[in-house]
Amino acid sequence: MADEDKLSAILVDEIPTKKYLNYDPTYDAAEELKGFGSLGKTGQFSDHALVFILRGLTKKWKQPIAYYLSSGPSKVHELQVIESVLQAQALGLTPKIVIWDQGSNNRAVTLDLV
Repeated sequence: MADEDKLSAILVDEIPTKKYLNYDPTYDAAEELKGFGSLGKTGQFSDHALVFILRGLTKKWKQPIAYYLSSGPSKVHELQVIESVLQAQALGLTPKIVIWDQGSNNRAVTLDLV
């Protein structure tokens, strides 16, 4: 892949989800419990998903890279954004921008990261 093709954006969106429990026998775990990746899971049911997608800036491609389940709007965006940038770099990509809507949590994270 040419260096120019590795230029990418990280898209972040939080979406509401239905509350239900799904058991995954492969991992012997319930999937719809609130969780934050390396931070672990809680015993709460999730009703939101924070989704991270990588998208090419010069080539037309996109790939979901992570999602985090939460109970209510997520409050730990900073760590998740940093982890997503590190994941993209580990893949050999060059993330140049993070794009998200103007939710109050997102504005607070923007101010914290700048």
